[in-house]
Amino acid sequence: MTSAIAILAAVLLAASAWLVLRTYAGYLAASDPERSIVPGLGPRGRMLVVHGSGGHTFEMMQLLHTLTVDPDACPYTRIFVVARGDAGSLAKLAQLEGSDVDIPSRIHLIPRARRVGQPLWSAPVTTAIAFAHALRIVYAEAPRLVLCNGPGTCLPLCLAAALLRMAGLVPTRILFVESIARVHTLSLTGKLIYHLRLGELLVQWPSLLIRYPRARHHGILV
Repeated sequence: MTSAIAILAAVLLAASAWLVLRTYAGYLAASDPERSIVPGLGPRGRMLVVHGSGGHTFEMMQLLHTLTVDPDACPYTRIFVVARGDAGSLAKLAQLEGSDVDIPSRIHLIPRARRVGQPLWSAPVTTAIAFAHALRIVYAEAPRLVLCNGPGTCLPLCLAAALLRMAGLVPTRILFVESIARVHTLSLTGKLIYHLRLGELLVQWPSLLIRYPRARHHGILV
């Protein structure tokens, strides 16, 4: 009897929390025409672009350059997410957007889920912190699209987007573009995105379609 009451209380609490979030989301949508939980509301949607470091940043910059050359292919306002401490990506973004960009309003910084050399026992804690930040970012921006290409930084954001979309709080779709360096097998992040069915996965080599038939291939993108 006690356990049944506890379960009922938990369900009621979860429903109440969902109702509060849903109401607040409606308020934000009414006060900001670009942020909408209903697809089609607002002149332009937002695209959350997740930057990694090193080669991931280079490939994402190439992809963004392609989209900039053809604005009709990407009718989104771009919002960037960068891992804390990634000075290289911030410098590249400043070059991409121009010196007159108000960087604090265009870029979100997120803690790394796991730093290089970090002990495995502490990874769940840092991952949970990164996921909490990801929930806040995705809910605040309510992007139409999360665009990412492989860094571990994108996984908490993809999970947050999938969870909030499932709750009906955001209209977000996820587009994961696998690195051009992946010819025969997906990256770890790509495998998680694919097997958890978090979003659409694009590969740049047709050989990957043999092992991952649900992926899509549109040639070399970067």
